[in-house]
Amino acid sequence: MIHWSKEYAALLGHGTDTNCPDYEAWVSCIHPDDRDLVHRLIPKNTGPYERDIDLEYRIVLPDGSTRWMNDRGRVLFGPSGTPLRVLGISVDITARKLVELALQQEQEQYKNLVTNINDVIFTTDIHGILTYVSPVIGRVFGISPTDAVGRHFSDFIHPEDRDVVRAMFSGTPDETLQDVETRVLLQSGGVKHIRISVRLVSTNGNVTGVTGMITDLTERRQLEELKVRAFKQIEQNLEQLAALNDQIRNPLSVIVLLAGITGGREGQKIIDQAMEIDALVKKLDQGWAESAKVREFLKKHYQISGG
Repeated sequence: MIHWSKEYAALLGHGTDTNCPDYEAWVSCIHPDDRDLVHRLIPKNTGPYERDIDLEYRIVLPDGSTRWMNDRGRVLFGPSGTPLRVLGISVDITARKLVELALQQEQEQYKNLVTNINDVIFTTDIHGILTYVSPVIGRVFGISPTDAVGRHFSDFIHPEDRDVVRAMFSGTPDETLQDVETRVLLQSGGVKHIRISVRLVSTNGNVTGVTGMITDLTERRQLEELKVRAFKQIEQNLEQLAALNDQIRNPLSVIVLLAGITGGREGQKIIDQAMEIDALVKKLDQGWAESAKVREFLKKHYQISGG
């Protein structure tokens, strides 16, 4: 036999009747996905019985809405060890549970974000000792998070750049911290270019550490270097094209002069061919002028210099 309070009966949609028809009637109010859990902790006729009960489950109201409940109680046993009755209290924890589920969802989304992005999230104390590094550091830089935590941030920086990074954590934090671009020395001996973006963490008005992000700039740097090399090649090609035009015109003028002196039909044929060559050279001149405009456009809008 099950007896419950008027408030509990009303919550389940049973009016104010304090007598539950039977165990099955109570279980029918529980969300189908949670009934097995209830059966395991509060079995009807079979043991073993748990002495203390602490159970969270969902109920489904007659209108189809769902509420979360927390049941806490105790099984009372007779002298022979036979369970006699269960006493307990049910608390509606829907509001708290919705907050917990929302937080869990946010934490899962944050975990997925931190795991899947290529930027490394980190935290340090005010002295630059790493206190947390996101798992992506293993994929991006080949460093285990467990190997990184507890070490100074600068330990993983290229030796030639370490003084710059150490300076970030020296003196008064709010005066020295700033975003920097530097290099990471990989365990394989390779080098990657990175940008470190940081901000201070304060507790009760006191600076307690730093949180930040490491962005891999290696591909961007490689593209920039490729862009500079390509521009240098353009400059070189333009210079060679200008020189080639002069080299063609000079002997071409001599050929036309000699053909004019020779005269006759053969001389005219040579002059005609020379004019065709001169027309091609003029087209090369036009191409050179257009290429020069492209070069100036690249210099102006992409900050490229032949160097």
